[in-house]
Amino acid sequence: MKIHPYVFVSLCLLPSLGQAADVAPKPANSIVTAPHVRAITQAPGVPEVSGEHAMVALFSLAPLMQEFETTVKPLGNYYQPFTQWSTKTRQDLLALIEAAKLSKTPGETVLLSNKAKPQFEKAIKIAKAIVPLDPEVQFLNNQIAKASACLAKRQAALQMADEKSKLAVQFAMDGLPASVKSLMSLVTEANAACS
Repeated sequence: MKIHPYVFVSLCLLPSLGQAADVAPKPANSIVTAPHVRAITQAPGVPEVSGEHAMVALFSLAPLMQEFETTVKPLGNYYQPFTQWSTKTRQDLLALIEAAKLSKTPGETVLLSNKAKPQFEKAIKIAKAIVPLDPEVQFLNNQIAKASACLAKRQAALQMADEKSKLAVQFAMDGLPASVKSLMSLVTEANAACS
């Protein structure tokens, strides 16, 4: 996992910063005070934390990402919207991790990591709901497709029988010999279409 150079620099400088904090600067010899330095390096509204705390917050996202990957692993290409959701969500979660890694200060890393956690948890919850449903939806869709094809064949046979029956009636009304016995095969075909 890529760690922002700021984190490593912070870890290396922690001992020297602790020693420097013990020695209070004299007002006459110092133009910039310690609080002013903090105000420059720390974004407003972002808590001041150590680089080590930032690493812990960042690494806490790793098990959540692993849980998401493990949960969606059985997800097949059965139902396209589910697989599209899985791919898009994976990209979004990785982007959250990357944003936390590239933050400017440890405080921002902690803030972004903490904001990302609910999104990871929501993704895992959704994944646990859709993964078992995925093959069931595929099976149901196959059955619906078969029934639709059967109904289309039945409808076509019945429509043909109806049209030929009306034609036979018209012939009879015009004084021509006509019969509908041959049309019974179309009705039989319609009834057998879904068997």
